Amino acid sequence: MASTFIESLPEQIGSLNSDALRAGAYQITYALDGNDTITAVTGGDYNVMVGGKGNDTYVAAYNSAITILDSGGHDRVIATGMGVNNPYTYFGTVDGSHLLAFDLISGQQVMIANWMSSSSRIEEVQLSDGIFSLSQILSFMSGSPNYLGNLSTSQLVNEGMLPAGTTSADLHNLITHFSLREAELTQLASTPVPPPQPVVPPVANVEGLDDAFYLASNPDVAASGVSADEHFSNHGWREGRNPNDWFDIAWYLQKNPDVAAADLNPLLHFQDHGWKEGRDSISWMDVDWYLQQNTDVAASGINPSAHYATFGWKEGRDSNAWMDTDWYLQQNPDVAAAGINPSAHYYNLGWAEGRSPSSAFDTGAYLNANPDVALVGINPLEHWIDFGQAEGRSIA
Repeated sequence: MASTFIESLPEQIGSLNSDALRAGAYQITYALDGNDTITAVTGGDYNVMVGGKGNDTYVAAYNSAITILDSGGHDRVIATGMGVNNPYTYFGTVDGSHLLAFDLISGQQVMIANWMSSSSRIEEVQLSDGIFSLSQILSFMSGSPNYLGNLSTSQLVNEGMLPAGTTSADLHNLITHFSLREAELTQLASTPVPPPQPVVPPVANVEGLDDAFYLASNPDVAASGVSADEHFSNHGWREGRNPNDWFDIAWYLQKNPDVAAADLNPLLHFQDHGWKEGRDSISWMDVDWYLQQNTDVAASGINPSAHYATFGWKEGRDSNAWMDTDWYLQQNPDVAAAGINPSAHYYNLGWAEGRSPSSAFDTGAYLNANPDVALVGINPLEHWIDFGQAEGRSIA
């Protein structure tokens, strides 16, 4: 029976204190009570997370499938490989009781069991484009073209998301089993003992971390009183929080699966090794091209992404072969007056506003010539660099 297979998976059992647990593939994690953080490993399927009564945080990983069953508290799911406005992220319900979300690019898949139940609901969902409440997710789903409606268990079996032979009754029995097993383990656990307070050396300043940017982008961290360096080092990079305006953690890990698999802090990897190996920090930065065009920067041994963001664009230097800094600022005096990094502006806002990055690339012409790109809402220059050139597409 399919449910027997999942019930027999190895168990990882937490304590009644607040635990930080790494959840692997083909495993059931019972965190029990306490304010727990359960983080999925990259590339893990059949990963069941049972948080218990506490303010729990569930962190999804790239190319992994997790099932969440919560039983109380104010809880958060972090899945930065998905977005409510991401054309590759899809949502649906299962058997009218469970929420399913998955992204075709990041490979993240999350199912929240009994998600509308007052005891099992997740209060906050952090995605790539913001933090959303339950009511906001409901509102988004009702009007989204990516809402798949109510799916049946058999449909998930056909798509390979559940073991062959799983029925709706099996799924219901599995969730009941997880709830009963959690109650049993909680009863068996000893009375929580206050953990010893270790002497933890202060976290050194993280090179490349912009404290002001990090705290402004993460008001929950600012409100907690924890330093930006400590939070980013211990939690932030695993949660997909970006350290500055020139490094995109989710993008870097997606482009560099070896770094993701090694579970390395991506910012430190980029600064120690990545840029020297020709890896880029963000979609708008071409490290190799920048160093070739700016031999003084190459000779100095300076991180090229940090140099461009701090000095380069102000000196009229370009971040890639298709981004003309001086031209963009001349064509867009509002951007120049605001003192904004022109590459970041174009990639984040400008292309969607019909602005072009240079005289060599016409945003509107490319989208008109390639309606499939326009339809999915992809940054046209990024599409041209990653795919369009190789596919022989026209830029006019």
